[in-house]
Amino acid sequence: MIETPTSTLVRPGDRSWEGEDHATYEEESKREPQCEMPGETGETGMPVEVHLVGEEIAAAHPAFTLRRHIAWLCCGLVCLISAWYFAYAIAPAGFGLPAIPPDLYPAWYASRQVLFHRSDPYGAEVTKQIQLKMLRQAVQKGSQPINQHKFAYPLYSVLIFSPFALLPFKVAQAVAFVSSVVLTIFSVFWWLPRAATTSKTTLVVFTLASYPVVLGLQLRQPTMLIAPLLAAVVFSLSRNKLVLAGCLAAICTAKPQLAVAVLLPLLVWAFADWRARKAFVISLALFQCGLLAVSELMLRGWFSLWLRTLHEYAQYAGAKPRLFLILPPRLVWLGSAILVGAVIWVSWRWRDSDLLFAVCFSIAVFQLIFLFHMYNEVMLLPAVLWFVSNAAERQARGQLFVLLQGCLWIVLGAGWIATIGLSIRNLVYPGSAARLLDFPMAFVGLFPFVVVLVLATYAVWELIVFRSRSSWGNRTV
Repeated sequence: MIETPTSTLVRPGDRSWEGEDHATYEEESKREPQCEMPGETGETGMPVEVHLVGEEIAAAHPAFTLRRHIAWLCCGLVCLISAWYFAYAIAPAGFGLPAIPPDLYPAWYASRQVLFHRSDPYGAEVTKQIQLKMLRQAVQKGSQPINQHKFAYPLYSVLIFSPFALLPFKVAQAVAFVSSVVLTIFSVFWWLPRAATTSKTTLVVFTLASYPVVLGLQLRQPTMLIAPLLAAVVFSLSRNKLVLAGCLAAICTAKPQLAVAVLLPLLVWAFADWRARKAFVISLALFQCGLLAVSELMLRGWFSLWLRTLHEYAQYAGAKPRLFLILPPRLVWLGSAILVGAVIWVSWRWRDSDLLFAVCFSIAVFQLIFLFHMYNEVMLLPAVLWFVSNAAERQARGQLFVLLQGCLWIVLGAGWIATIGLSIRNLVYPGSAARLLDFPMAFVGLFPFVVVLVLATYAVWELIVFRSRSSWGNRTV
């Protein structure tokens, strides 16, 4: 007796058994048509209906893609205009300031004193002159712990700020603003080198419309120079330019609280395959030693002076770490240690499969550990870009990630909606929006927590659920 092949064992299009059971083949052909575009006919001669969704629609209809990009670009431009209007017309009044003071001045003035006069940038005289410019008065000892605007960077950062120190301050501010904008735009391309140009353009507009980015540019904050350089480090590694990446990484340690978040997973990645990646670590160490040696030549004993300044800086600058919002003070150190351990584990686990995810997780965690500064949220840009570039893949993981990513986009979008609403209100009723400043600021403060939650959930889900599913599948095959 000859057994008839069943449809579950027959591939569509295979006619080798057609004479035995042509009806089964007809049924299979109707269920899985062998054409891709609507309007074509299948092998049965009947027109085939093809349902396209998402990227398939975009591939089949370029006009749909163009209209979608134009719509998102228009939304981004509206957010961009409202964010900058909010930053210059509403936020200063809400903060009780006539204008936002320039954060570049301490670095500019201290660098000039070191390069031209060989002065101590951490000394009382330099600090006094900076405070007279920033606060219109010198801070007295024993006064309230307001931001004292001391020069709190390692001494070798003077070499990085030297191009600005050579210019008058007004010119230096303009150059720093243009440089920061250009580098921020390039950072989007460096974080997502393989994305389409039209998508990158839209992402650039939304990046420049983010209030932490706008605030950093408004302040001429050095963060806006260092953060793109960290993107250049990761981009150089992706192009196998290990020595260049190591040198750039050493320069980025001018702001160590930013650099450690990116360099920690990169060092785990490098040590995991030392023979192939040692050039990155060696170039980083040698260039860093060179910077430290030059600093010692410029000012002997600078390191202890810098550490003392850092200790004072932690007492007055900005708010407390965001972990204080969710943990008792006695448990903050323990929570920080657990989070750092989680960063090392994630960096090792995803060192080869998805290094960008490890970097994003590390950045988000250190946003909670270090002192809160709103402009430092520009460091979360790679995390947002990672979500955007992997949205379809994450959604395929299940409804949980659809929900979590929805929360992420809601928090991010609510900030833009709030700035747009306050901008319109301020235009209709001048001066009335300043008292509602806390509304958009709340979403800015909440965003790092949501990013950490989504990334941590993804890490645990990938490790436990999908590994167990894979193992179960391997046992049953």
